[in-house]
Amino acid sequence: MNAATATTLAPAEVASWLTLQTLTLTQPGVCTEPEMFYRCEGPVLVSESNGKILLEPQSTIRFNTAFNLLGIEALQAACRIGRLALGLRGSGQVEVRVYQGLAGRSWERLVCDIVKLSPEVETLFDLSHPANGALWVELRACDDDEGVRLDAGRFLTSTQPDAGVRLAICRPGRQQGEEADRFLPRLLEWAAGRSTSVAVFAQSGDPHPALIRIDPARDATASYVAMLTAARAQGFSHALLIDADVTIAPESLDRCFAYLSILRDTRAALGASVLDVSESWLLADNGMVRGPDGKPFPLFAGADLRDIGTVLDAGFEAVTDSASDLILAQSTFLALSIAALGPDIAADLTRERLGIAHLTVAREDLVSVNQMPGLILRRDTFGRKVAEVITLQNVIFPEQGICTEGAMFFHSIGTVAYDERAGALIVENGATAQFDTFFNALSIGKWHENAG
Repeated sequence: MNAATATTLAPAEVASWLTLQTLTLTQPGVCTEPEMFYRCEGPVLVSESNGKILLEPQSTIRFNTAFNLLGIEALQAACRIGRLALGLRGSGQVEVRVYQGLAGRSWERLVCDIVKLSPEVETLFDLSHPANGALWVELRACDDDEGVRLDAGRFLTSTQPDAGVRLAICRPGRQQGEEADRFLPRLLEWAAGRSTSVAVFAQSGDPHPALIRIDPARDATASYVAMLTAARAQGFSHALLIDADVTIAPESLDRCFAYLSILRDTRAALGASVLDVSESWLLADNGMVRGPDGKPFPLFAGADLRDIGTVLDAGFEAVTDSASDLILAQSTFLALSIAALGPDIAADLTRERLGIAHLTVAREDLVSVNQMPGLILRRDTFGRKVAEVITLQNVIFPEQGICTEGAMFFHSIGTVAYDERAGALIVENGATAQFDTFFNALSIGKWHENAG
C-alpha cells in the first residue's frame, strides 16, 4: 500500500463544499448491527443516541463498512465529483488513515497522519481526486494518557450543487387490510427539514406542511403515475419512488438528496441496496437485472455485508452492470430527474410480478440506474397480509438410513439432545440449538437464483 502525504484544508476553503455523507453509527428501523457501521480494536465506547465515540488509548475504530464507506467509483459514474475531503470533529490526539479499497486488489492508503482534533474547528484532509473503488477512514487513539472523542465525521466535495433541485417523494399507500404506513411520519419530518425543497406525495396521513395528498389509485403503479404527473405539474425537478413497505434512514435520504443535486445528466438515476427482512446484515439485492427468462433477478442476493471484500465486489459488479444499462429502474427505490420522463408518464411505467409481490418498472431506455453504496434500505413487513405463501423447507432431524450424525442437522450450546423415539429435540433451560447446518440451513441465494 502506498501512503500519500496528508494535506489539510482550512475550514474557510470548504465553506461552500457539499457534504456527500456523514459517518453514521446506527439506523434504527433499517439496521443496528455494529459491524455494518464500524469495527473496533481495543476499548471503544459508542453512544448511538448522540453520535459520539470514545476511544481509549491505543484503541482503533474502522469505518470500512457497508453504511460508511464512500463508493467513489459509483459516485463518479453518476455525479459531478470535484475535489474530495474528509472532515472530523472531536478531541484528543489521533492517527487518521484513509484507505481506497479496490475490488480484487490491494488497498491504497491515501492519508496517514497524526492530528489533534478540536470540537469547535473541523480538521479537514484533502483527498484529491480518487476515481475508483471506495474510500473509508480508520482512527487510532495515540495518547497513552488520554483517549480520543469523535463527535462527527463526513466526506465532502468541492462540486457546487444545483440549488434548483425540488424533490417529490412518491410513497403509494399500503394495500387494503394492511396496517397504516409507520414510516410516513418520519418521512414527512425529514421533508419538513428541507423547507420547500422536498414534499411527500402520499394517499394517506394526517395534515402536514410537507404532505401533498393524492387520490387512491387501483394499484401502486397507477399511484406512481398520478404522483409523478402531479409533481411535474407543480414544478418539482426530481422524484424518489419508494415502495410502501420500504424503510430508509434520514442519513440515506440526506445522501440521496446530495447526489441528486450533482447528477451528471437527466438520464442518470440512483438505486439502493435492500437488506434481507430476517437478517439485517444479509443482502436481499443490490439492484435487479433481467434473468434469462426475462424476469427481474436480484444481484448479490445472500451476500454477507459484514465482509468488506463482499461489499467491494458487490459495488464493482453494480458499476459494471450500470455502465451496460443492465440494472432495472424499479420502484423499491428509484431517484431520478422528472425531465427523463416522457410526456405520457403512464407509458413509461409498467407493473411486473416478483414472487408474491409486484414492482413498478420504468421503460428500460428511460434512465441509467446507478446503485449507490451507502444507500441501504429495508422492507418493513409489519402488518403485511400473508397470501400465496409456500413452504420452502422444514427442519429435519437425524434419520436411520440417511444420516444419524447430529452435527449435520444442528449445533448446540449447552445441553441439547435428540429423542429419536419422539422425533423431537430436547433443549434444556438456558441451552441453544442452532440449525446452521448442511441439512437445515436455507440456501436463500440458490432459491433466488433458481426460483421464479
